[in-house]
Amino acid sequence: MPVRKSRKSQTHPKPAGISELFAPVAEQLELVRSQLVGRLTSRYDSVNHQMESVGAGQGKLFRAAMVLLSGKAIGSIRHEHIEFAMMVELVHTATLLHDDVIDQARTRRNQPTMNQLWGNTAAVLMGDFLLSRAFLAGAELNIPRSGKILSQTAEQICQGELLQNLRQGDVSLTEEDYLEIIEGKTASLFSAACVLGALASKADPVLEDMLREYGRCVGMAFQITDDILDITGDDKHIGKTLGTDLGQNKLTLPLIYCLRKKRPAARKTLIESLSQMDKTSRIEQLQLNGSLDLAREKASDYAQIAVKALGRLKPGTARESLEKIALTVSSRS
Repeated sequence: MPVRKSRKSQTHPKPAGISELFAPVAEQLELVRSQLVGRLTSRYDSVNHQMESVGAGQGKLFRAAMVLLSGKAIGSIRHEHIEFAMMVELVHTATLLHDDVIDQARTRRNQPTMNQLWGNTAAVLMGDFLLSRAFLAGAELNIPRSGKILSQTAEQICQGELLQNLRQGDVSLTEEDYLEIIEGKTASLFSAACVLGALASKADPVLEDMLREYGRCVGMAFQITDDILDITGDDKHIGKTLGTDLGQNKLTLPLIYCLRKKRPAARKTLIESLSQMDKTSRIEQLQLNGSLDLAREKASDYAQIAVKALGRLKPGTARESLEKIALTVSSRS
């Protein structure tokens, strides 16, 4: 078996900033922000007051940018790209509201979460409201296949979350199980964003499939690094509540790598021990057995596959940004 090089001997490009990554579609991204604000209004003032807590359009609009960049990599940006980007962001925001309830998160983007301000019921209902607005926008656009793509993606996200909940606290969870879960709950929306961008540009099936795979791999790398950051990151720097996975018995990739050579009884003991450690001791333990580095390597592997998937796209600023996004996502941790 070939010996893999240690991450210490690998070189990685300096992560690009968000403004640099999204530069080719910066103007169109501002249109998406405006569309989001317009969609998040109700005829009820009390609902609008709660909706201000959602913070729609205030985030990075990462997935929306991937719609636009995928479209621009094939052709010019059209009205349909803006609409698809807005719909994808509505679905993403809805999942964040639901995730914050599940994780009992207190902050996101360095602001109190909606569930913290208004309670769990309001947060769940608002998430459902955003999903309904996304599907309504899709119906109004009336582009063949777009509604099916969006609906299937919502189903995949929910199924991934359900699988994660069912396997909560299961120390027999394997790497393959984990990858299946995150492909549904996270990577499916990244993949759909790229496919919708290709669809609006009337890409041929080969290019559409390439962008689907690119988005899937970026989403996998994104979630793996997110799970690493839940262990190693700083709440204020990341802008949201961290450290929730272990507290809720969610086995993420670093923990799976840490446990996989242990017997079942020893796994439970080790998880209990890790959960009682302070953050510094926990990181030291996971660094000592190489679990964090293995997880980082897995994220890097997905990023490299994503870059290769873009091979048939024409050269240009949009393709360059898509490549940089994959490499930046995998190097966040």
